[in-house]
Amino acid sequence: MTSALLMRSHLRLSTLARLSRHKSTKIEKMSAVVDVNVWSDIACPWCLVGKKRLDKAIEQFDGQVRVHWRAFELNPAAERESPPNVDYVGKLAAKYHVSDAQAKGFIDRMVEAGREDGVNMDFSKIRPGNTFDAHRMIHYADEKGKQDEMKEFLLRGYLERGESIGSHEFLQRAGEAVGLDAKEVEDLLSSKQCADEVLADEAEARRNRVSGVPYFVIGGIPLSGAQPSDTILHALNKAKAVVVAEAQSEAKGSFCTVDGLSLIHISEPTRHAQISYAVFCLKKK
Repeated sequence: MTSALLMRSHLRLSTLARLSRHKSTKIEKMSAVVDVNVWSDIACPWCLVGKKRLDKAIEQFDGQVRVHWRAFELNPAAERESPPNVDYVGKLAAKYHVSDAQAKGFIDRMVEAGREDGVNMDFSKIRPGNTFDAHRMIHYADEKGKQDEMKEFLLRGYLERGESIGSHEFLQRAGEAVGLDAKEVEDLLSSKQCADEVLADEAEARRNRVSGVPYFVIGGIPLSGAQPSDTILHALNKAKAVVVAEAQSEAKGSFCTVDGLSLIHISEPTRHAQISYAVFCLKKK
Protein backbone atom coordinates (compact mmCIF):
# COMPACT_ATOMS: atom_id res chain seq x y z
CA MET A 1 0.00 0.00 0.00
CA THR A 2 1.39 3.41 -0.92
CA SER A 3 2.14 6.02 1.67
CA ALA A 4 -0.73 8.16 0.33
CA LEU A 5 -3.20 5.31 0.76
CA LEU A 6 -1.86 4.56 4.23
CA MET A 7 -2.33 8.18 5.17
CA ARG A 8 -5.89 8.15 3.79
CA SER A 9 -6.72 4.93 5.67
CA HIS A 10 -5.28 6.31 8.88
CA LEU A 11 -7.31 9.50 8.51
CA ARG A 12 -10.51 7.54 8.03
CA LEU A 13 -9.88 5.39 11.09
CA SER A 14 -8.92 8.32 13.29
CA THR A 15 -11.93 10.30 12.15
CA LEU A 16 -14.27 7.39 12.80
CA ALA A 17 -12.77 7.09 16.28
CA ARG A 18 -13.71 10.72 16.85
CA LEU A 19 -17.12 10.43 15.21
CA SER A 20 -19.12 10.39 18.44
CA ARG A 21 -17.50 13.64 19.51
CA HIS A 22 -18.06 15.09 16.03
CA LYS A 23 -21.71 14.04 16.11
CA SER A 24 -22.37 15.50 19.53
CA THR A 25 -20.90 18.83 18.49
CA LYS A 26 -23.10 18.91 15.40
CA ILE A 27 -26.22 17.87 17.33
CA GLU A 28 -25.57 20.64 19.82
CA LYS A 29 -25.47 23.17 17.00
CA MET A 30 -28.56 21.65 15.41
CA SER A 31 -30.51 22.11 18.68
CA ALA A 32 -29.39 25.71 19.19
CA VAL A 33 -31.45 27.86 21.54
CA VAL A 34 -34.14 30.25 20.28
CA ASP A 35 -33.84 33.60 22.06
CA VAL A 36 -37.09 35.35 22.96
CA ASN A 37 -36.98 38.99 24.05
CA VAL A 38 -40.16 40.37 25.61
CA TRP A 39 -40.72 44.03 26.42
CA SER A 40 -43.46 44.35 29.03
CA ASP A 41 -44.52 46.26 32.12
CA ILE A 42 -45.77 44.99 35.47
CA ALA A 43 -48.60 47.55 35.34
CA CYS A 44 -49.93 45.90 32.17
CA PRO A 45 -52.75 43.34 32.42
CA TRP A 46 -52.19 42.11 28.87
CA CYS A 47 -48.55 41.45 29.74
CA LEU A 48 -49.58 38.80 32.26
CA VAL A 49 -51.94 37.25 29.70
CA GLY A 50 -49.15 37.37 27.12
CA LYS A 51 -46.73 35.69 29.52
CA LYS A 52 -49.11 32.81 30.19
CA ARG A 53 -49.63 32.33 26.43
CA LEU A 54 -45.87 32.35 25.90
CA ASP A 55 -45.48 29.76 28.67
CA LYS A 56 -48.05 27.53 26.97
CA ALA A 57 -46.35 27.87 23.58
CA ILE A 58 -42.98 26.97 25.10
CA GLU A 59 -44.49 23.85 26.70
CA GLN A 60 -45.65 22.72 23.24
CA PHE A 61 -42.44 23.71 21.45
CA ASP A 62 -39.98 21.00 20.44
CA GLY A 63 -36.79 22.87 21.18
CA GLN A 64 -34.93 25.04 23.65
CA VAL A 65 -35.96 28.60 24.46
CA ARG A 66 -34.17 31.34 26.39
CA VAL A 67 -36.52 34.14 27.49
CA HIS A 68 -35.24 37.63 28.28
CA TRP A 69 -37.69 39.96 30.06
CA ARG A 70 -37.03 43.53 28.97
CA ALA A 71 -38.18 46.68 30.76
CA PHE A 72 -40.90 49.01 29.50
CA GLU A 73 -42.72 51.64 31.57
CA LEU A 74 -46.22 52.57 30.46
CA ASN A 75 -46.13 55.57 32.80
CA PRO A 76 -42.57 56.54 33.77
CA ALA A 77 -43.88 59.63 35.59
CA ALA A 78 -46.17 57.67 37.92
CA GLU A 79 -45.91 58.21 41.66
CA ARG A 80 -44.08 55.41 43.40
CA GLU A 81 -47.20 54.29 45.28
CA SER A 82 -50.91 55.03 45.24
CA PRO A 83 -53.43 54.63 48.07
CA PRO A 84 -55.72 51.59 48.36
CA ASN A 85 -59.19 51.60 46.76
CA VAL A 86 -58.17 53.44 43.62
CA ASP A 87 -60.99 54.10 41.14
CA TYR A 88 -59.32 52.14 38.35
CA VAL A 89 -62.36 52.42 36.07
CA GLY A 90 -62.27 56.21 36.39
CA LYS A 91 -58.52 56.34 35.80
CA LEU A 92 -58.85 54.19 32.67
CA ALA A 93 -61.75 56.28 31.37
CA ALA A 94 -59.76 59.50 31.85
CA LYS A 95 -56.63 58.06 30.25
CA TYR A 96 -58.38 56.90 27.07
CA HIS A 97 -61.08 59.62 26.98
CA VAL A 98 -63.97 57.18 27.14
CA SER A 99 -66.99 56.77 29.40
CA ASP A 100 -66.88 54.80 32.64
CA ALA A 101 -69.10 52.18 31.01
CA GLN A 102 -66.67 51.75 28.12
CA ALA A 103 -63.74 51.56 30.53
CA LYS A 104 -65.52 48.89 32.55
CA GLY A 105 -66.07 46.98 29.30
CA PHE A 106 -62.30 47.10 28.66
CA ILE A 107 -61.66 45.68 32.12
CA ASP A 108 -64.28 42.96 31.79
CA ARG A 109 -62.72 41.78 28.53
CA MET A 110 -59.23 41.71 30.11
CA VAL A 111 -60.52 39.74 33.10
CA GLU A 112 -62.26 37.21 30.84
CA ALA A 113 -59.17 36.82 28.61
CA GLY A 114 -57.04 36.28 31.69
CA ARG A 115 -59.42 33.69 33.12
CA GLU A 116 -59.12 31.64 29.92
CA ASP A 117 -55.35 31.53 30.47
CA GLY A 118 -55.47 30.69 34.17
CA VAL A 119 -55.17 34.27 35.45
CA ASN A 120 -57.59 35.79 37.99
CA MET A 121 -57.16 39.56 37.79
CA ASP A 122 -58.97 41.67 40.39
CA PHE A 123 -59.16 45.34 39.43
CA SER A 124 -61.07 46.24 42.59
CA LYS A 125 -57.79 45.77 44.52
CA ILE A 126 -55.34 47.23 42.05
CA ARG A 127 -52.82 49.83 43.25
CA PRO A 128 -51.03 51.55 40.36
CA GLY A 129 -47.52 52.88 40.94
CA ASN A 130 -44.11 53.44 39.43
CA THR A 131 -42.60 50.23 38.08
CA PHE A 132 -38.97 51.31 37.61
CA ASP A 133 -37.74 49.58 40.78
CA ALA A 134 -39.71 46.45 39.90
CA HIS A 135 -37.85 46.33 36.59
CA ARG A 136 -34.55 46.71 38.47
CA MET A 137 -35.57 43.69 40.55
CA ILE A 138 -36.30 41.68 37.40
CA HIS A 139 -32.85 42.46 36.02
CA TYR A 140 -31.18 41.58 39.30
CA ALA A 141 -33.13 38.31 39.45
CA ASP A 142 -31.83 37.53 35.96
CA GLU A 143 -28.26 37.68 37.30
CA LYS A 144 -29.27 35.01 39.83
CA GLY A 145 -31.13 32.78 37.37
CA LYS A 146 -34.53 33.75 38.80
CA GLN A 147 -35.86 36.23 36.25
CA ASP A 148 -38.93 34.30 35.10
CA GLU A 149 -39.97 33.51 38.68
CA MET A 150 -39.60 37.17 39.65
CA LYS A 151 -41.60 38.36 36.64
CA GLU A 152 -44.42 35.94 37.44
CA PHE A 153 -44.50 36.87 41.14
CA LEU A 154 -44.62 40.61 40.48
CA LEU A 155 -47.31 40.39 37.79
CA ARG A 156 -49.55 38.14 39.84
CA GLY A 157 -48.97 40.13 43.02
CA TYR A 158 -49.99 43.39 41.35
CA LEU A 159 -52.87 42.13 39.19
CA GLU A 160 -54.35 39.36 41.34
CA ARG A 161 -53.58 40.24 44.97
CA GLY A 162 -53.59 44.03 44.88
CA GLU A 163 -49.95 44.51 45.90
CA SER A 164 -48.51 48.02 45.60
CA ILE A 165 -46.06 47.58 42.73
CA GLY A 166 -43.86 50.51 43.76
CA SER A 167 -43.62 49.45 47.41
CA HIS A 168 -40.13 48.45 48.50
CA GLU A 169 -41.70 46.29 51.18
CA PHE A 170 -43.50 44.28 48.49
CA LEU A 171 -40.39 44.09 46.32
CA GLN A 172 -38.39 42.87 49.32
CA ARG A 173 -40.94 40.13 49.91
CA ALA A 174 -40.87 39.26 46.21
CA GLY A 175 -37.11 38.80 46.30
CA GLU A 176 -37.27 36.50 49.29
CA ALA A 177 -40.20 34.57 47.77
CA VAL A 178 -38.15 33.58 44.71
CA GLY A 179 -35.05 32.74 46.72
CA LEU A 180 -32.91 35.89 46.52
CA ASP A 181 -30.70 36.97 49.39
CA ALA A 182 -32.63 39.39 51.61
CA LYS A 183 -29.65 41.66 52.34
CA GLU A 184 -28.69 41.85 48.67
CA VAL A 185 -32.27 42.81 47.75
CA GLU A 186 -32.27 45.48 50.46
CA ASP A 187 -28.99 46.87 49.11
CA LEU A 188 -30.38 46.88 45.58
CA LEU A 189 -33.50 48.80 46.54
CA SER A 190 -31.52 51.41 48.45
CA SER A 191 -29.22 52.04 45.50
CA LYS A 192 -29.31 52.60 41.73
CA GLN A 193 -28.15 49.05 40.98
CA CYS A 194 -29.51 47.71 37.66
CA ALA A 195 -30.90 51.12 36.70
CA ASP A 196 -28.65 51.30 33.64
CA GLU A 197 -29.98 47.96 32.41
CA VAL A 198 -33.59 49.19 32.69
CA LEU A 199 -32.77 52.42 30.86
CA ALA A 200 -30.95 50.46 28.13
CA ASP A 201 -34.04 48.27 27.58
CA GLU A 202 -36.23 51.34 27.28
CA ALA A 203 -33.82 53.03 24.89
CA GLU A 204 -33.79 49.95 22.68
CA ALA A 205 -37.58 49.88 22.69
CA ARG A 206 -37.64 53.49 21.49
CA ARG A 207 -35.14 52.71 18.72
CA ASN A 208 -37.36 49.85 17.60
CA ARG A 209 -40.45 52.09 17.83
CA VAL A 210 -42.13 49.90 20.42
CA SER A 211 -45.13 51.89 21.63
CA GLY A 212 -47.17 49.20 23.35
CA VAL A 213 -46.61 46.01 25.30
CA PRO A 214 -46.28 43.09 25.42
CA TYR A 215 -43.89 43.14 22.48
CA PHE A 216 -42.13 39.91 21.55
CA VAL A 217 -39.05 39.40 19.39
CA ILE A 218 -38.78 35.66 18.81
CA GLY A 219 -35.46 34.87 17.20
CA GLY A 220 -35.75 38.10 15.23
CA ILE A 221 -39.49 37.71 14.48
CA PRO A 222 -41.53 40.58 16.01
CA LEU A 223 -44.98 39.99 17.52
CA SER A 224 -46.97 42.81 19.04
CA GLY A 225 -49.62 42.26 21.70
CA ALA A 226 -50.80 39.26 23.73
CA GLN A 227 -50.96 36.92 20.75
CA PRO A 228 -52.63 33.49 20.99
CA SER A 229 -50.30 30.69 22.07
CA ASP A 230 -50.53 28.97 18.67
CA THR A 231 -49.33 32.18 16.97
CA ILE A 232 -46.37 32.32 19.35
CA LEU A 233 -45.67 28.62 18.77
CA HIS A 234 -45.66 29.19 15.00
CA ALA A 235 -43.12 31.99 15.44
CA LEU A 236 -40.96 29.74 17.65
CA ASN A 237 -40.92 27.05 14.97
CA LYS A 238 -40.00 29.56 12.26
CA ALA A 239 -37.22 30.95 14.44
CA LYS A 240 -35.94 27.45 15.19
CA ALA A 241 -35.70 26.68 11.48
CA VAL A 242 -33.60 29.81 10.97
CA VAL A 243 -31.31 28.98 13.91
CA VAL A 244 -30.76 25.42 12.68
CA ALA A 245 -30.06 26.60 9.13
CA GLU A 246 -27.51 29.11 10.40
CA ALA A 247 -25.87 26.43 12.56
CA GLN A 248 -25.61 24.12 9.58
CA SER A 249 -24.03 26.76 7.38
CA GLU A 250 -21.46 27.58 10.06
CA ALA A 251 -20.64 23.94 10.76
CA LYS A 252 -17.46 22.38 9.36
CA GLY A 253 -19.40 19.55 7.75
CA SER A 254 -22.85 19.44 6.20
CA PHE A 255 -25.98 17.44 6.96
CA CYS A 256 -28.73 15.72 5.02
CA THR A 257 -31.14 12.91 5.78
CA VAL A 258 -31.32 9.71 3.76
CA ASP A 259 -33.98 7.08 4.58
CA GLY A 260 -33.89 7.59 8.31
CA LEU A 261 -30.12 8.01 8.46
CA SER A 262 -28.08 11.13 9.08
CA LEU A 263 -25.40 11.72 6.48
CA ILE A 264 -22.51 13.69 7.93
CA HIS A 265 -20.06 15.02 5.42
CA ILE A 266 -16.62 15.22 7.04
CA SER A 267 -13.66 17.04 5.57
CA GLU A 268 -10.14 16.27 6.78
CA PRO A 269 -7.29 18.50 5.62
CA THR A 270 -3.82 17.07 4.99
CA ARG A 271 -0.58 18.73 4.01
CA HIS A 272 -1.23 17.85 0.37
CA ALA A 273 -4.97 17.71 -0.18
CA GLN A 274 -8.45 17.96 1.32
CA ILE A 275 -9.74 14.40 1.85
CA SER A 276 -13.54 14.21 2.05
CA TYR A 277 -15.84 11.27 2.57
CA ALA A 278 -19.25 10.51 4.00
CA VAL A 279 -20.18 8.49 7.09
CA PHE A 280 -23.67 7.18 7.72
CA CYS A 281 -24.94 6.91 11.27
CA LEU A 282 -28.32 6.25 12.87
CA LYS A 283 -30.40 9.35 13.41
CA LYS A 284 -30.74 10.48 16.98
CA LYS A 285 -34.27 9.79 18.17
